[in-house]
Amino acid sequence: MRIALSGAVWPKRSARTRRVRFALPMPTGFALLIAILVAMVALFTTLIIVVLICLQLVYPNGYPDPFAPYDDLWPGAPDTLLAAHLCKITPPTPTMPEAICQRNLDSGSFKQVTVVAKYGKIHSIVFLVRQLQVVDLVKRWGQPDKVERSPQQYTLSWQAGVEAYVRCDRQFTYQLGVDLVLFKASV
Repeated sequence: MRIALSGAVWPKRSARTRRVRFALPMPTGFALLIAILVAMVALFTTLIIVVLICLQLVYPNGYPDPFAPYDDLWPGAPDTLLAAHLCKITPPTPTMPEAICQRNLDSGSFKQVTVVAKYGKIHSIVFLVRQLQVVDLVKRWGQPDKVERSPQQYTLSWQAGVEAYVRCDRQFTYQLGVDLVLFKASV
């Protein structure tokens, strides 16, 4: 028997007809864990993308390397390169065989750059730092090969002949300020 409602015909429910309930199953512990992990991965991926976009906006040409202007001045290079850096050169004397090129800087990461040349070759370069962190050095040379602590400072060393002296006011982190960077010729 059928019942008509507004032109539609509906079958009559019999005693055998059951109602079917549609419900989502309760998540098991494992399924809940997977859902949380997927949400966390999505969140961290989004965060990384936002950070990369912000870095691209702040540094459109890449992270500025504070040592790039001095790439030609490395221990072992000829001392004739010093003239291109317009610094005050103290010529060698019989008692002091080193020529010293010293330049005070008004802006940038360094206050002063001092280059010592011996026997026609650059022997060492000293950067007196205005504003630089350990992380800036790590971006250029990777993790230091050796970190030593004294009561006043940390000394960081790389196999490339680079040493950095860092203030020792707290536990060592890559955000500590650098006081001095030294490039020296290997003996």
